[in-house]
Amino acid sequence: GPLPDGAKPALIESLLGKPTSKSKISHYDGEAPFGAYSQTWRYVDKGLELTIHGRDPKLETGYMSNIVATAGSPFTSRLGIGVGSSEADARAAYGPLLNTETSTPHFLAIGWEWTFLVFEVRGGKVVKAAYGFKALPAEREE
Repeated sequence: GPLPDGAKPALIESLLGKPTSKSKISHYDGEAPFGAYSQTWRYVDKGLELTIHGRDPKLETGYMSNIVATAGSPFTSRLGIGVGSSEADARAAYGPLLNTETSTPHFLAIGWEWTFLVFEVRGGKVVKAAYGFKALPAEREE
C-alpha cells in the first residue's frame, strides 16, 4: 500500500486525509517497545484502522505501528494481496514465508516474534489483513 512502515502522522494525513475518527490517546504503564502512548485512527470510507504509537503524550513524534484493512479497503500488501484476494493467491504469494507455528486454517501469519502480516480468511477469501506490532490475534480459532 501507499503507507510506508513507521509513517508519521503528518505523512499519513497527507496521503489519506483526516481520519473519520480518532480514539482518545491511551497510556500504557508497562514495558512498551513502541512507546507508552497510542491512538487508533479510523478511515471508515477506506476500510482502514491505524494505530499510532509514540513516546510523547500528544503523539507529535509518533508513528504508525499497525494497520488493519477490512471490507472496502483498496489497499494491498507489497505482493498485491488484500481484502477480497483469494486464499489460494495469498498462499501462493506468501507460502514460503508462512509461519507454520502461528498460522491456523483461518489466519495466515507471516512474520516472527512481535511483528506479523496476517490475513484472515473465510470461505476461500481474505476478509481482513493486518500488519504490525501484535497483529496476530491472541485469541484465534484453530
